[in-house]
Amino acid sequence: MPNLSTFGANALANGTGIPATLWVQLHIGNPGAAGTANVATTSSRRSFTRTTATVGVNSNVALLEWLSASASEDLTHLSIHSATSAGDCWFVDNLTGSPISAISGQAIEIALGVLTFTFPIWS
Repeated sequence: MPNLSTFGANALANGTGIPATLWVQLHIGNPGAAGTANVATTSSRRSFTRTTATVGVNSNVALLEWLSASASEDLTHLSIHSATSAGDCWFVDNLTGSPISAISGQAIEIALGVLTFTFPIWS
């Protein structure tokens, strides 16, 4: 599960709901608590919507794709925002496993169901 950014934690504590549509941005290093550091050369954000949550879990409903990487670089993190540019950063996370090696001119993909949001439920 992505970690809340400083904005995301404060927004939830203040009663603001997470937007239905969110936007993913790629990073070549830790994006920091604001989600603005180490932005990848392929800097455009991709929108996604989530499945309806079941027992506190939901995920992206479709493939996220950048058709042509702007440069060859290792993608290590992502940030999740409320808008295609500017907006508020809600979540940050590292990419699980190995970095994604983006190759200039080739597609970058995040498969359906990979961005999983889990909110633990008290039992």
